[in-house]
Amino acid sequence: MGFFGDLFGGDDNTGGMMRRQQIKSDQAMALGGQKIENAFAGYGEPFFQGVRQASINYAMPQLAGQYAKARMSTMGNLAAQGLTRSGVADRAYYDLGQQYAAGQQGVVNAAEDVVNQTKASLQGQKNTLYSELSASQNPSAVAAQALSLAGQFTAPNALQPLANEFSSNMNMAAYYAMANAMRGGGNVNYVAPSSQYGGTSAGSGASANQTYYYTGQE
Repeated sequence: MGFFGDLFGGDDNTGGMMRRQQIKSDQAMALGGQKIENAFAGYGEPFFQGVRQASINYAMPQLAGQYAKARMSTMGNLAAQGLTRSGVADRAYYDLGQQYAAGQQGVVNAAEDVVNQTKASLQGQKNTLYSELSASQNPSAVAAQALSLAGQFTAPNALQPLANEFSSNMNMAAYYAMANAMRGGGNVNYVAPSSQYGGTSAGSGASANQTYYYTGQE
């Protein structure tokens, strides 16, 4: 009887100790987790919106400058060939506008990538803190570390010079070939122009209100 009593009593003591340790661990994780989340509470959607907008504000003026430079270059190249007022000019300005629109969307997409990188970086730091909390069971120490990391956190640096988004000279050789085909009776097709991008539609060998697409056949 004494043997079994000692045996079962020992089991009860061990089980009770384990339960108490689990409760203590759960309490430490809950308290420490709350302190970690509180330390990083300032990094919500307003912060990420600021990261997003900073990236856009940095890149968009660079893109606008590239567009203005490319447009001036295109204008000069067209003028040198006597194509300032032509369907070819319409097409060149249209293509330039399309590249500009694509570049603008690229800037927005890149800004969103920076936001996602920032969120991943923040979550990585929090995951590290949770791992340390699980190992140490010391909410106070982890809380102090969380406050330190949160205070030092900065978003990934995405404020880099923007690569040139515009084709060199807008592939002017293709436009010259288009003009030569129009003048020499080469095989060309035409569609309505997109005059909102600049230029006019009446050119040598072209009817008014027609923009020509060079097909590569002469």
